[in-house]
Amino acid sequence: MSYSVFCNTEVLDEIVAIVNQEAILKSSITQKKEFSEKDDKEILEEIILEKIVLQNAKIFDFFVEKKIVEEKIEEILESNNLHKEKFIKILLENGIKYEDYFEKIKNKILFEQMEYYFTYPKIIIYPEEIESVLNNIMSSNIFENYRINISHFFYPFDDKEDSEKLYHLKKQLEEKIHSYEMNEKFDEFFSNFPGFLKITDQKSGWKIEDIFKKFLGELLKNAKKNSIIGPIFLSKSMHIFKVNEKKKINIPIDISQVRIQEIFLKYKNSKEKTQSIKKLKKILREVNRKKDSFTKIAKKKLNDSSFKEQGGDIGWKYIRFFNKEYLENIKKIYKKNKISNIFCTNSGCYIIKLIDFIENRRNNDLEKKSHDMIFRKRYSEEKSEWIKEIEKQSYVEIFKK
Repeated sequence: MSYSVFCNTEVLDEIVAIVNQEAILKSSITQKKEFSEKDDKEILEEIILEKIVLQNAKIFDFFVEKKIVEEKIEEILESNNLHKEKFIKILLENGIKYEDYFEKIKNKILFEQMEYYFTYPKIIIYPEEIESVLNNIMSSNIFENYRINISHFFYPFDDKEDSEKLYHLKKQLEEKIHSYEMNEKFDEFFSNFPGFLKITDQKSGWKIEDIFKKFLGELLKNAKKNSIIGPIFLSKSMHIFKVNEKKKINIPIDISQVRIQEIFLKYKNSKEKTQSIKKLKKILREVNRKKDSFTKIAKKKLNDSSFKEQGGDIGWKYIRFFNKEYLENIKKIYKKNKISNIFCTNSGCYIIKLIDFIENRRNNDLEKKSHDMIFRKRYSEEKSEWIKEIEKQSYVEIFKK
């Protein structure tokens, strides 16, 4: 992104910057500042980026239907338990016209569409990466990695408790628990105390407070069967543990990926949407009659997909990260080489072909957590690269006082 800085003049005193020949007024910063804790420089940078993205949206023929914006505003009103009339009144009280708010939401959706379109296709996550992250998570959390049975002695005390009494009790217990007899008779000995508790694995009804889990997990990480740990003082209480059982368990990884080919036609309004559907119906008939292969048809000019050169092949993708409409239509053709009917999202209309899929029906929340961690990092990186690229292609002039 090229920058030029000019001295302010009387004529241009209300223009703070120009982005590709489009002016940014000082009033736009003032308006945003009323609802932001950021300084003028940060707000100006946000506005410049927004201008660049929206200008690129025009170049690439991106648009948002009025209906989509209205639905989004309806969601916002519903989540805040507001009626439209009351919301418009609140906006006016804050000096905002409903039309301006509508445009703001429209631009936000447009920004998200652009971001998704130019970022998501570049993200590929392999099962080996998931497994690596999953192993790191599991190794740091013993309760996800082992089935454990523990006997636990718990002795609470308050500030008034005699410190000398506690010291003698601790010494007595230390002598007792390190003897061979104690190892064999731990439960028998401590069951006479009111603080004795037997902690078993989750299948046997084991429940343990989250605040205690981390502390106990660290203690048990290197402990072996029949180990006795303690006495340990923690938050006005004394604890002793005996490991009755510690078995490593293998938690299965849930893998669900699909490889899709797509033929995609964008539309700007309902008229174009109807035309797109009509064109796709003709293509679908050709495909079903096997007049030409899906790959050849997808490579033709009548395809707005960013994967056109690859015959519409978008590569391997994790199924849960497709948008709702796309995902529903993948599920309808859950068979190799099956072709979907025509369906439309707010960005365009599609015909898709399911080339292949990988699915392991064993389910595990940790695998999803691992995938999400990688995806968020990768998405952030790709988004930053995309922003750098469009900024580099833009010319920005900032007027300074």
